[in-house]
Order: sequence, then C-alpha cells, then structure tokens
Amino acid sequence: MKITIIGGGPAGLFFAILMKKQNPAHAITILERDSPYDTFGWGVVLSARTVALLQENDPETYAEFLRAAESWEHTGTVHKGETIKVRGNRFFGMRRLTLLQMLHQRARNLGVAIRFNANVADVGAIEQLAAQCDLLVGAHGVNSIVRRSYSDFFLRIMDLRQNKYVWLGTRQAFDCLTMIFRANTAGLFIAHAYQFDKATSTFIVECAPETWERAGFARMDESETTAYLGDVFKDDLGGHLLMANQFKWNSFSLLKNKRWYHRNLVLLGDALHTVHFSIGSGTKLALEDAVALARAVAHDSNIATALPAFQKSRKPRVDQFQDAALASLSALETIQSELYLDPIPFAYNLMTRSNRVGYKRLKRQAPEFIAQYEAWRGQLPPAGKIPREFLDLFEKQSFGHLATMMPDGTPQVTSVWVDYDGQYILVNSAQGRQKDRNMETRRIVAIEIPDPENPNRYLSIRGRVVAIVEEGADDHLDKLAQRYLIREKYPPAWKFPGEVRRIYKIAPEHVLAWEPFG
Repeated sequence: MKITIIGGGPAGLFFAILMKKQNPAHAITILERDSPYDTFGWGVVLSARTVALLQENDPETYAEFLRAAESWEHTGTVHKGETIKVRGNRFFGMRRLTLLQMLHQRARNLGVAIRFNANVADVGAIEQLAAQCDLLVGAHGVNSIVRRSYSDFFLRIMDLRQNKYVWLGTRQAFDCLTMIFRANTAGLFIAHAYQFDKATSTFIVECAPETWERAGFARMDESETTAYLGDVFKDDLGGHLLMANQFKWNSFSLLKNKRWYHRNLVLLGDALHTVHFSIGSGTKLALEDAVALARAVAHDSNIATALPAFQKSRKPRVDQFQDAALASLSALETIQSELYLDPIPFAYNLMTRSNRVGYKRLKRQAPEFIAQYEAWRGQLPPAGKIPREFLDLFEKQSFGHLATMMPDGTPQVTSVWVDYDGQYILVNSAQGRQKDRNMETRRIVAIEIPDPENPNRYLSIRGRVVAIVEEGADDHLDKLAQRYLIREKYPPAWKFPGEVRRIYKIAPEHVLAWEPFG
C-alpha cells in the first residue's frame, strides 16, 4: 500500500510506524512543513491508558518514552494559597520536541520517508497527492488544509470559547498536574502547570476576556506579559521566570467533524478534533487515533470500507472525551461563582467538574482526599435525610424546580433558589406570590434539584411545608445572593415596594438521590 501523510506530528508519525510494522512493504511518506527542530508549545501529557497503548502496539517506542518521561499520580489544586493534592490516574509528561524526535527516529528506522519543509498549500496539490497513493492522511493540525479544502464533505463544527489563554514555560518544578487560581485587581487567572522534564514545566494561563482587557494585555509585548503573569503567580513560581515560545494569546476552539473521511482521505489528531487542555492533551487523542486507524486498516485493507469502520469504532470514544472536556472548560469559564468555597470543597468540585469522576470513584482512587472532604462536611449542619455526597448541591448555583398545588388541584412549577439547614429544605420567596399562596394553604410539595454541572445527577424530594417565617428572611436572601448572584447583598432595586420576604421550611419525607454514572 502507498500511504502519504501530511503532517509530521505525533498522529502522523505513530500511524506511519504502526503501518510499517504491519507490513514493511508499505511505501509511506510523511510531508512536514516545518524543520525537525521547530515545534510550538512546551510539554505534552499522556494518560496511563495511552502509554499502555504505546506498550501494546510498539514496545520500542514505549521503552524510549519511559526513559525520557516524567510521571505523577496526583493532581493539585491551589486555592486561597493552599495546595490540595488528590491521588488519581497516573499521567506522564514529556517535552514535545523530544517526543517528536523520538518518533522521527523510530519511523526512519522502519523505513518511513520523512520530508521536512514540505508544505502542501492548496487543493490542487492535495488532489495530486491523493491520486498518487492508496491512502492520504491529513494529520497537520487544527488549521488543516485537507479539512478546509473539503469542508463540504467533512462538515466541521467549531465552537470558539470565551476564555483567553497563553502557553508558557518555567524552570519551576511542579510534581503533579497542578491547577492554580490567583486573582488581582484585573480579575481571576487560572494556571495549568505540569513538569515535562527535570528542569522545565509547562505553564498555561487562562482568563476571562474581561480580565484580559482590564489587565491591558492587548498593549503588552512578550516580555511585559510574562512579567505581569509572573507577578500574578509569584507565590507559585519559586522565584523562577515565565518563558515564552512562539508567544500568542488564543481563544480555545472546540473542533468536531461529522465525517472523518472523504474518498481515500482521512483526518487524524487536531485536524479532526480538539480537546481542552484542562482535561487532557491533544497528543493523547492523536496517538489513540493512530492506533485505531491502523487497526481498522489491518482488519480490512480495502480503504473504502476501512475508513468508515475507523470512524464508527473511534468516534464514540472521542465524543465522550470531548463532552467531558466541554464540561470541564465550561466549569472553568464560570468558576468565579465558586471562589468563596474553602479549599477542600473547591477542590472536590474541581475534580468532579467533567462528570467523568464522582464521589464513589474518588473514594476508591483518593481515600485520603475523601477523608479530608468528609471531615470538612462533618463540620456542616447534620445531613438529615439528604445523603452527604449530595450536600454539594447546596453550595453550587443549583436551581430547584418547586412543584406546588393550585386551588383546582393542578400543579404549578417554579424555579427557585434553594438552601438546606441540616433538617429542612429552605426556599426564600415573597409574600403574596402564587407559590406562596399555594404553600400556605396546601403544604404538600415536591422539589427537584439538579446538579448544574451534570443534569443526570439530582435530588428529587417530596415533603411538607412545616413552617413559614419572616424573621431573618432578608438576611437569608442576602446569603443566597452571594452564591447565586456573586454579590454581597440582594439588590434592593429588585424588590417590589413593600415586599415581605418569607422562608419556607420543607421537611423532606421521601428523598431520591440520583447519580447513575458516579
């Protein structure tokens, strides 16, 4: 088989290696637009699962990788100046250029031809290449010329997200995948740091566009920006400077494609899909893509049927990972609302943000952390009938759906802010509203409280309103405003003239706590 690969990144290189191992007679050429020593970024991260795929599919690459990689099995969260570490899956970090050169050498040893400084710039060149080979692979990054040239066939879906980010490095060592939250007068800054060799760590910084604008980054050059951010994270950098490599602020683009192939053309890696750096590395998906495509071709050498089989087998896994990454980045875009939390509950919410990890999984993987979390929750009011592992719903911006009974017996459903005092579900509303009149005369109610980060996780409660009190209701409303509005007090202008606030105490009688994927 004659195979041409556009792009000499991890996806194209590892696919070439696997195909040469399948059959040394395959004629494989990689066309890479840059030189062997050009690379953007700093380090890459691979999960233990991906490294196990290296071991299974090419023990030689696996052995070389282990010799050069750093590894850790904790993640760290820095919040309010305190570092919380959580044991979990093992991860591996490596300098990106080291990984590329390792794959270059392995591919050459197997007989793969690599042509550097070979830029494929237009659809005419692509058509010519496709006509001259059995399989043409587009593995050349998020700005793929192959995908753009045949956009009507691949059907790209691009979601440009709000936060700005910049990819930096530092000589400060981080012994685990660490997320750092620091704020100044401009706003909140989030750093994602991990060590990829003995002397260097990746240090990605993201912030909301409003923070970016207030900080004045549009007017700063590279040295001014790294100095500014170095001051923001001075307590975390141990006196080390931040360093830039092809410095540029970006906004993350979540890329998907409905179709992964067209004729004898197929996409791999970032040309096909992107994943947010808060949950994983695009390199992880790229290498896994290469394995999946090589397996599809090994099973069926007819490209016309192998490519659909590749998409069918691989796409569900990628979709799941991208969904988790979207949940993660969405949580970080709105994390401001949780900064009031103490470090332990803040770290817990952060660990469960992608919906792939829940209480039960953390208890298995990180019993020391869950012990800390349980100790913190033990200081809270008694859980009563609400399971302890669901008390976090009363720390988030969780909206309850309150069902009360109208005079004619039909239900009325209202979205409400919710609180819990260890015995009663608390709803704060104004005297004279319909739900107020309903609860005053017909006290049997139901309320569902979904997790705002995972609608499959929720509390469903049936109970009775046992008390309606006015004393302390305004102070209670201010307390709720701190969580739901991120304000010290509920805005007075939002109240009607003469409005009287009430707290409705609901005694839970039947509680369903639902978390099917926890």
